[in-house]
Amino acid sequence: RAPLLLYAGAHSRAGGIDRLIRALPLLKTAGVRLLITGQGKGLDREITRACETTPGVEDLGMVNDDHLAELASAAHVLVNPRPLNFEANQTNFPSKLLDYLSHIRPVVSTRTDGIGPGYDDLVHFTATDEPSDIAKAIDDVLQMDDHERDRWMKRVALAVNLMTPRRVAADFTSWLTRTGIVMSPVQRTGGAVT
Repeated sequence: RAPLLLYAGAHSRAGGIDRLIRALPLLKTAGVRLLITGQGKGLDREITRACETTPGVEDLGMVNDDHLAELASAAHVLVNPRPLNFEANQTNFPSKLLDYLSHIRPVVSTRTDGIGPGYDDLVHFTATDEPSDIAKAIDDVLQMDDHERDRWMKRVALAVNLMTPRRVAADFTSWLTRTGIVMSPVQRTGGAVT
């Protein structure tokens, strides 16, 4: 069957959907299809036009959670192409990555500042947010041999099983501190012990 990519998110430039659509014709892997789900279908004329005119793109709009889970399970790669220079993405908690990883499927993503090093073994990161680099990262994942992909998915499954509410809360707190949204006790006191 044809390789299937899934983008689940807002139909906006902030989510990078425009870059992903421009990456599709640059793929070396033949016959790749891109399914797009999420809110905002039809709100951005350029994105709507690109969805309608780019071969292999199917925009499903909003789908319910059960349908999204089916699509994610069928996908060969889940893609998170957030632009690196979009200011809001600098402090964006990677909740989409957590959701994507919960499906135990390969994930390709840009690396925004909000993504910590704990994702290095779980996500295949693009070199940049340019469509050519997004395409290369997707091709790299689609060309992985079964053994390499299976080892990767075992690491993802183990990590997902360890994501207890306490662990996610600790990761979120660490992210708040790392992005400067909330200062750590040491930052608040200027290094003095209180």
